[in-house]
Amino acid sequence: MNIAIKLSPAERIRRAKEAEPSTTDEQLRERLGVTSGQIKAAIAYKTAHTLLRR
Repeated sequence: MNIAIKLSPAERIRRAKEAEPSTTDEQLRERLGVTSGQIKAAIAYKTAHTLLRR
């Protein structure tokens, strides 16, 4: 049985970037249907979260 989990746009952005680091912001906007602001916020959150964990 498959269970569908709906990810937030931020998590989809982070996972897409991790899977394909060379993906541009424009490609993410087209592929995921998100805004450039959402992309910047998702990446900024991940960067801040990573720095705080050290």
